[in-house]
Amino acid sequence: MDNLSYSLEIMIVGFTVVVVSLYLLYLVLIVFSRCCAKPAKPEPQITNGTNVPPAVAAEASSAPVAAAVSQPQQSYGTAPEIVAAITAAISASMNMPANQFEIVSVQRAQSTQNGSEWAIAGRKRLMEKRQDLAMFRRERR
Repeated sequence: MDNLSYSLEIMIVGFTVVVVSLYLLYLVLIVFSRCCAKPAKPEPQITNGTNVPPAVAAEASSAPVAAAVSQPQQSYGTAPEIVAAITAAISASMNMPANQFEIVSVQRAQSTQNGSEWAIAGRKRLMEKRQDLAMFRRERR
């Protein structure tokens, strides 16, 4: 019985030492993060009248609009690389050359459902594939 009580005391002391040392390490990390962290830079505000968040809204008219390469592009507060990626994505999804449409503005799309647009598109595709599989199984019978 003496060995059992001695081993329980050792276990409790060891557990207490580990928990206290982890808590002290946590406090040290908190102090270092507050002392050494760089202050967050405020995001620049767009002063051209509207605050345009980054996302896609493109309008394609029925008559193609040719965009000249040497024409200076207007700055809407969006990086040129992002505008180029948006243009390439629209061109690929519409199967049109990029010079047949013009990006008028870049705005965040308003979602009517909860979740991201990519998740919604994935769910739609999943349901379409499920319906295709059901039709395929019916045809095999």
